[in-house]
Amino acid sequence: MLISSSSSVNIPLHILFSEIFTRLPVKSLCRFRCVSKSIQSLTLNNNDDPFFLDLHLSRSQTRPRGTTLLIPAIRSGNSYEILSAEVDGGPLTHLYTIPGGYDYHRRTFSFDVNGLLFFSGDSYSNTCPFVCNPTTRQFLKLPPIESGYQVIRYFLGFDPSTRIFKVVNIHIYHESDMMVCRVFTLGGDNSGGSWRTIHPGFPFEGCDWFRNLSKSVCLNGAIHWFLEAKNVIVAFDLKDENFYVIPLPNHGGVVQPRLSETVLIQVNGFLAVICYNYRYFSGKMKMWVLEDYQRHAWINHIIDLTSACSNYQFFRPLGSIPTGEILLLPCGNVSSLVSEVRVLYYDMKNRSFRTIEIIQPPKGICWYVINYFCMTSYTETLFFPRDDQ
Repeated sequence: MLISSSSSVNIPLHILFSEIFTRLPVKSLCRFRCVSKSIQSLTLNNNDDPFFLDLHLSRSQTRPRGTTLLIPAIRSGNSYEILSAEVDGGPLTHLYTIPGGYDYHRRTFSFDVNGLLFFSGDSYSNTCPFVCNPTTRQFLKLPPIESGYQVIRYFLGFDPSTRIFKVVNIHIYHESDMMVCRVFTLGGDNSGGSWRTIHPGFPFEGCDWFRNLSKSVCLNGAIHWFLEAKNVIVAFDLKDENFYVIPLPNHGGVVQPRLSETVLIQVNGFLAVICYNYRYFSGKMKMWVLEDYQRHAWINHIIDLTSACSNYQFFRPLGSIPTGEILLLPCGNVSSLVSEVRVLYYDMKNRSFRTIEIIQPPKGICWYVINYFCMTSYTETLFFPRDDQ
């Protein structure tokens, strides 16, 4: 099939889709749905064409405004929203209003998992967890889980080998202190629209190890957490639906001194842990990067921010952006009294950093509840799980 114009220029569909449409913003593609059934099918049922989806996502990572910074906030009137700023700074703008409003304000969203965000629910406020694509405004509310359990955590993951998203939920029985694990499959032939109870081999006995898990990172078809109590990384394989442990480096390990924090992130497709002392910050952070995932080979790196820390108490790592730069939030100047908030990017390769400024919104936003500590980078995509899969 060819697309023709009055000047008799013919463009084969495969060229139009692979070389032109994969370079366009999601909003532009959504506007083109009325042009032809082929375009409508591609933008609404893109799960059927993984090549287009992956190529568009890859090009969005380098396309201007394809990747943004997302920050949760509460607007006057108890409206819970996601604000957006360009990765190079500038004004915060409204991107998405969370269905359910204020009840979700205590639920932090996940890191960007292949273009989707996840919001956990809470049985006490009758809010259900849901997945959303903030660019297309699509969201899917997951069914509630029966009472009688203490809800601990929900986690979103993506398995590239099966191209299926799963939400992992772990409960703890009040009486027996026993853990229960459930999985909800988003799309796919085996989703069934319900939670499945599974029986994975938990990596440690008891439940105390799970109570202080870090924010999760999905990579290599598994969900990962840094486990402070055991000083290891715990992973959940999304295909096999089982847990395994990744040891931290032996040469000194990731030591957790008093008043310190360890953050798990991904950088350029590699897991990394960053340790820093937030009370006595020296201007330097210790970082270990898992260079070989299968062999558990780590490399050490020192993030030196000595020249940038004179005006701040410490810096909190929040993740990374597609360039591989690490996103750092200076702590000590984040206030509703300032019109701009500075953010640092650290480049491992050049051992350098750059500063951007995010301009806070004018009236209409309760500034003091803009949660910069939950800031994350997000790359837009057309993908969203289909109900009929």
